[in-house]
This record gives sequence, structure tokens and C-alpha cells, in this order.
Amino acid sequence: MGFSWKSAFLFQARSDFRLLQLLNRSGSVELCHRLHYLQMVSEKLAKSFQSKGGKPPRTTHKAFVDFLRFAQHRKDLEAVCGYSGRTKQFRAHVNSLLSVAKAIEDLAPSSRNQLANPEYPWEEKQIVSSRRTVSVIQAPADFSFGYLDMRSLGMIRIMRFIESCLRWGKN
Repeated sequence: MGFSWKSAFLFQARSDFRLLQLLNRSGSVELCHRLHYLQMVSEKLAKSFQSKGGKPPRTTHKAFVDFLRFAQHRKDLEAVCGYSGRTKQFRAHVNSLLSVAKAIEDLAPSSRNQLANPEYPWEEKQIVSSRRTVSVIQAPADFSFGYLDMRSLGMIRIMRFIESCLRWGKN
């Protein structure tokens, strides 16, 4: 089966989202794995909308926030998200998701991003005293990612938004 770039990214995002839902229902899967899939789903969803013509989207992990800004102006997404004819409310809803989207986008590891990520261990500097710092290696499976609690209102809302957008194009 052949795909366009747009449909291939959307198809894969839907598949990844189904796995994310299974991981979320499991009580024994570390948060890092669920966040890793959430980051991948959001990136692939965004890239499906960035693909134009026969060209692949940009090769970057930083796509989800741009997608949300773009999505605010799409009547088809407004409708699939249940806001038909309520453009102002839809835009306000999407704007309310930007800070969580940025945190999800920042989960992707990069050479310039030394922040916690759900995929690879990282090094943290910890201050022991005014004259001494130590390096601590952190494993994602042992990190709380407390600012991205899957049960928080922001995460619930962004998961619903993603799920609605993944319905786009399905008839």
C-alpha cells in the first residue's frame, strides 16, 4: 500500500496513539514510555499537516506547537473537535493547550536540549553546597515528569484534542 507523506504520517500517528491508549490503561508501564509515545504521536500528527504536495515535512522534533497555531485557523479541525461555528471558542481552547504542547515538544531529545526526556538517560548538575556541585545521571524510567501528569486537566484536554484531530480525514 502506498501513501502520500501526509497520509503516511497520519496513519502512523493513529497507530502510535492506539498504543499510547493501551499504555495509559496499563497500570504497570512507566510514565516515560507513555510520554515518549505522546511526543511521537504529537510530532507525527503535526507533520501530517505540514506535508504539502509530494514533499516530506521538515526534519525536526519541534512541530507540535506550530501545528496548534496553524490548527486554530482550520475550519475542518474546528468541526472535528466539536466547535463548529464557534471559532472564537475553538481558538481559545487551542491557545489554552500551548504550554502543555510546548512541554510535550520539549520531551524530544536533541543535542541542545539537556532537559529530561523520556527516551534517554541524562546528566543533571545538583548543588550540594555553595562551593560544590555533583553530577547525577538520571534514567527516564525512574523520573517522575511531575509537570506532565497524564491525569492533569491539561494533559486530558490535549489527549482529547489529539484524538479529535486524528479523526480528521476519516469518513
